[in-house]
Amino acid sequence: MRAEKPIPFSMTFPIRSPRCRGFTLVELLVVSVILGVLFMLALAATGKVRQTAARSACQSNLRNLGAAILLYAADHDQYLPYNANVAVSGFYQRNDSGGLGANLAPYLGLPLPSMLPAKPAKQNVDILTCPARRNDPSSSPSYIVKCNLLEVPRQRPFGASEYGSSDAARPMSLLALGNLPNQGGLSKIWAVMDMDQEVTYSQAAKSAWAKDLPKEPIHGHTRNVLFFDGHVESLAKLP
Repeated sequence: MRAEKPIPFSMTFPIRSPRCRGFTLVELLVVSVILGVLFMLALAATGKVRQTAARSACQSNLRNLGAAILLYAADHDQYLPYNANVAVSGFYQRNDSGGLGANLAPYLGLPLPSMLPAKPAKQNVDILTCPARRNDPSSSPSYIVKCNLLEVPRQRPFGASEYGSSDAARPMSLLALGNLPNQGGLSKIWAVMDMDQEVTYSQAAKSAWAKDLPKEPIHGHTRNVLFFDGHVESLAKLP
């Protein structure tokens, strides 16, 4: 019996080389649009996360500032620290005694103004600069203090005068502040707040550096506000 020759595989199942089909112009345009939309969504999400992180860090700064203010008051017969005017400077200088940073230095773990070296004779106070404005090239302040109480003429919580005025006074005591009528106590009276061009409570809004302030709240639609009992709120409206 004669053996049959095996049939070559290529003869049984002819192999055809696949022909690659390229993208059409319409398909490329659709892919480009989708990638662009995804990129914009990712960019917006990243910006929102960054803004939220900065707002949280600012709130933490104000809580620490509030704790330092309360510790100072406890050591000074309940009197608040002095701040020379409505603006809160993000640094203090050698032998300075006119700002929150200088007066609260021991409670913030910073050297006393008298202990600063001659050069550099300036000490930055990180918690007095809002994290959202840390890269701001201007020297405008991040925060302002409450500087007027209609119920007590010529008396201001921190002794701060209106910007450009020499009408300063001794700081108030927390006891006197908390007992003011129609104020609701220390938890309802704001102490320190984010500053922007929409805050027009004082003459600081007319100062030379006011034009360098953010045009609107730095944290989107809210401002961080420290109250005299030490708690912090993020408010959409001015307190």
